[in-house]
Amino acid sequence: MVVQARTLEFYGQYGLADGKSSNEVLSRAETAHVREGGSGGSREVLSLSFKDMGAGLSPYPFALAYPQDDHERFLIEKLKDAGLLKSSGARS
Repeated sequence: MVVQARTLEFYGQYGLADGKSSNEVLSRAETAHVREGGSGGSREVLSLSFKDMGAGLSPYPFALAYPQDDHERFLIEKLKDAGLLKSSGARS
């Protein structure tokens, strides 16, 4: 799952984008490569750079690779911390 700058800006408004979750496994998604070909070999047909794609536009000028299950755990943890979710009703 890639978290875009606008999502991080929204999280920042609520103090959730500080990068202090104990379960974070984060990395910047800087480049996407598309390849075609089969068993005889393959070739790159497209390479897109996302590095600093929002420079000057956002305090988070990058796409963030964050596994969905970790992202869900992070949000559930924040809801529990805020008293908005009871432990017994949450899947973890």
